[in-house]
Amino acid sequence: MSQLSFDDNNESHFRILYTIYCQLMTTDYCLRYGSHWEMIGFQGTDPATDLRGAGILGLLQMLAFITEYKIYIKQTLKIFQDIKIPFSITLINITTFVLVSLKDNKLNQLINQEDSVISVINKLYFAGFHLLTKILKKEQITFHTIGNHLTHIRKLIHEQPQKLIREFHSDIQRFYKINNI
Repeated sequence: MSQLSFDDNNESHFRILYTIYCQLMTTDYCLRYGSHWEMIGFQGTDPATDLRGAGILGLLQMLAFITEYKIYIKQTLKIFQDIKIPFSITLINITTFVLVSLKDNKLNQLINQEDSVISVINKLYFAGFHLLTKILKKEQITFHTIGNHLTHIRKLIHEQPQKLIREFHSDIQRFYKINNI
Protein backbone atom coordinates (compact mmCIF):
# COMPACT_ATOMS: atom_id res chain seq x y z
CA MET A 1 0.00 0.00 0.00
CA SER A 2 2.86 2.39 0.67
CA GLN A 3 4.09 1.80 -2.87
CA LEU A 4 0.63 2.45 -4.36
CA SER A 5 0.29 6.00 -5.64
CA PHE A 6 -2.95 7.93 -5.71
CA ASP A 7 -4.79 7.17 -8.95
CA ASP A 8 -7.48 9.55 -10.19
CA ASN A 9 -8.89 6.68 -12.27
CA ASN A 10 -9.48 4.61 -9.12
CA GLU A 11 -12.75 5.82 -7.61
CA SER A 12 -11.96 4.28 -4.23
CA HIS A 13 -8.91 6.52 -3.90
CA PHE A 14 -11.03 9.65 -4.15
CA ARG A 15 -13.65 8.12 -1.84
CA ILE A 16 -10.97 7.72 0.84
CA LEU A 17 -9.91 11.37 0.45
CA TYR A 18 -13.53 12.51 0.32
CA THR A 19 -14.39 10.62 3.51
CA ILE A 20 -11.37 12.03 5.36
CA TYR A 21 -12.31 15.58 4.44
CA CYS A 22 -16.01 15.20 5.13
CA GLN A 23 -15.43 13.56 8.51
CA LEU A 24 -12.94 16.17 9.64
CA MET A 25 -14.92 19.16 8.38
CA THR A 26 -18.39 17.80 9.20
CA THR A 27 -19.71 18.21 5.71
CA ASP A 28 -21.00 15.90 3.03
CA TYR A 29 -19.40 17.51 0.00
CA CYS A 30 -15.96 18.33 -1.30
CA LEU A 31 -14.27 18.63 -4.66
CA ARG A 32 -11.25 16.63 -5.75
CA TYR A 33 -9.15 19.79 -6.20
CA GLY A 34 -9.27 23.07 -4.35
CA SER A 35 -7.90 25.20 -1.55
CA HIS A 36 -10.26 23.51 0.92
CA TRP A 37 -7.67 20.71 1.30
CA GLU A 38 -5.37 23.18 3.02
CA MET A 39 -7.91 23.49 5.86
CA ILE A 40 -7.06 19.94 6.92
CA GLY A 41 -3.34 20.38 6.48
CA PHE A 42 -2.47 19.42 2.94
CA GLN A 43 0.01 21.75 1.25
CA GLY A 44 -1.97 22.72 -1.80
CA THR A 45 -5.01 22.14 -3.93
CA ASP A 46 -4.16 18.51 -4.75
CA PRO A 47 -3.63 16.31 -1.70
CA ALA A 48 -2.32 13.45 -3.85
CA THR A 49 0.94 15.35 -4.29
CA ASP A 50 1.57 15.19 -0.53
CA LEU A 51 1.50 11.42 -0.14
CA ARG A 52 5.25 11.05 -0.74
CA GLY A 53 6.66 7.81 0.63
CA ALA A 54 3.43 6.82 2.34
CA GLY A 55 1.31 6.22 -0.75
CA ILE A 56 -2.30 5.18 -0.24
CA LEU A 57 -1.32 3.71 3.14
CA GLY A 58 -0.97 7.28 4.42
CA LEU A 59 -4.59 7.98 3.54
CA LEU A 60 -5.80 4.63 4.86
CA GLN A 61 -4.12 5.28 8.20
CA MET A 62 -5.67 8.74 8.38
CA LEU A 63 -9.06 7.21 7.66
CA ALA A 64 -8.55 4.51 10.30
CA PHE A 65 -7.57 7.13 12.89
CA ILE A 66 -10.59 9.32 12.10
CA THR A 67 -12.91 6.32 12.13
CA GLU A 68 -11.62 4.98 15.44
CA TYR A 69 -11.07 8.26 17.30
CA LYS A 70 -13.18 10.89 15.54
CA ILE A 71 -13.80 13.22 18.49
CA TYR A 72 -10.16 13.13 19.56
CA ILE A 73 -8.94 13.72 16.01
CA LYS A 74 -11.27 16.65 15.41
CA GLN A 75 -10.03 18.35 18.60
CA THR A 76 -6.46 17.70 17.53
CA LEU A 77 -7.09 19.18 14.08
CA LYS A 78 -8.17 22.41 15.77
CA ILE A 79 -4.88 22.54 17.71
CA PHE A 80 -2.88 22.10 14.51
CA GLN A 81 -4.94 24.73 12.69
CA ASP A 82 -4.47 27.23 15.53
CA ILE A 83 -0.68 26.95 15.43
CA LYS A 84 -0.55 26.61 11.62
CA ILE A 85 1.13 23.22 11.47
CA PRO A 86 -0.11 21.09 8.54
CA PHE A 87 -2.21 18.35 10.11
CA SER A 88 -2.43 15.90 7.19
CA ILE A 89 1.21 16.31 6.22
CA THR A 90 2.19 15.52 9.80
CA LEU A 91 0.04 12.39 9.82
CA ILE A 92 1.65 11.26 6.55
CA ASN A 93 5.10 11.80 8.11
CA ILE A 94 4.11 9.55 11.01
CA THR A 95 3.12 6.86 8.49
CA THR A 96 6.60 7.01 6.95
CA PHE A 97 8.20 6.69 10.42
CA VAL A 98 6.16 3.56 11.13
CA LEU A 99 7.05 2.13 7.72
CA VAL A 100 10.77 2.53 8.43
CA SER A 101 10.38 0.61 11.69
CA LEU A 102 8.40 -2.09 9.90
CA LYS A 103 11.03 -2.42 7.17
CA ASP A 104 13.80 -2.52 9.79
CA ASN A 105 12.04 -5.44 11.52
CA LYS A 106 11.57 -3.41 14.71
CA LEU A 107 7.91 -4.42 14.95
CA ASN A 108 8.25 -8.18 14.52
CA GLN A 109 7.66 -9.02 18.17
CA LEU A 110 4.48 -6.92 18.31
CA ILE A 111 3.26 -8.31 15.01
CA ASN A 112 3.82 -11.87 16.19
CA GLN A 113 1.97 -11.15 19.46
CA GLU A 114 -1.03 -9.61 17.70
CA ASP A 115 -0.84 -11.76 14.58
CA SER A 116 -1.66 -8.66 12.53
CA VAL A 117 0.63 -6.27 10.69
CA ILE A 118 -2.07 -3.66 10.02
CA SER A 119 -3.22 -3.63 13.65
CA VAL A 120 0.31 -3.00 14.90
CA ILE A 121 1.22 -0.32 12.37
CA ASN A 122 -2.08 1.50 12.97
CA LYS A 123 -1.67 1.41 16.75
CA LEU A 124 1.88 2.70 16.47
CA TYR A 125 0.75 5.40 14.03
CA PHE A 126 -1.98 6.51 16.44
CA ALA A 127 0.53 6.47 19.31
CA GLY A 128 3.19 8.45 17.46
CA PHE A 129 0.75 11.13 16.43
CA HIS A 130 -0.72 11.28 19.92
CA LEU A 131 2.72 11.85 21.41
CA LEU A 132 3.24 14.80 19.08
CA THR A 133 -0.14 16.18 20.10
CA LYS A 134 0.83 15.91 23.79
CA ILE A 135 4.03 17.83 23.05
CA LEU A 136 2.07 20.49 21.12
CA LYS A 137 -0.19 21.03 24.11
CA LYS A 138 2.76 21.50 26.50
CA GLU A 139 5.24 23.50 24.45
CA GLN A 140 5.30 26.45 22.09
CA ILE A 141 5.90 24.68 18.80
CA THR A 142 5.95 26.36 15.42
CA PHE A 143 6.26 25.15 11.89
CA HIS A 144 9.99 25.93 12.15
CA THR A 145 10.60 23.99 15.36
CA ILE A 146 8.42 20.92 14.81
CA GLY A 147 11.22 19.07 12.99
CA ASN A 148 13.14 18.38 16.20
CA HIS A 149 10.06 16.88 17.81
CA LEU A 150 9.32 14.75 14.78
CA THR A 151 12.89 13.42 14.90
CA HIS A 152 12.37 12.48 18.55
CA ILE A 153 9.07 10.75 17.75
CA ARG A 154 10.63 8.87 14.84
CA LYS A 155 13.29 7.58 17.24
CA LEU A 156 10.71 6.47 19.82
CA ILE A 157 8.60 4.74 17.16
CA HIS A 158 11.72 2.87 16.11
CA GLU A 159 13.09 2.05 19.57
CA GLN A 160 10.13 1.91 21.95
CA PRO A 161 6.99 0.97 20.00
CA GLN A 162 5.38 -1.04 22.81
CA LYS A 163 5.80 1.78 25.31
CA LEU A 164 4.30 4.33 22.90
CA ILE A 165 1.28 2.12 22.23
CA ARG A 166 0.71 1.49 25.95
CA GLU A 167 0.86 5.20 26.74
CA PHE A 168 -1.51 6.02 23.90
CA HIS A 169 -4.09 3.48 25.07
CA SER A 170 -3.92 4.82 28.61
CA ASP A 171 -4.18 8.46 27.45
CA ILE A 172 -7.00 7.85 24.98
CA GLN A 173 -9.07 6.01 27.59
CA ARG A 174 -8.54 8.95 29.93
CA PHE A 175 -9.51 11.40 27.16
CA TYR A 176 -12.80 9.66 26.49
CA LYS A 177 -13.56 9.26 30.20
CA ILE A 178 -12.90 12.96 30.92
CA ASN A 179 -15.06 13.94 27.95
CA ASN A 180 -17.84 11.51 28.96
CA ILE A 181 -17.69 9.71 25.66
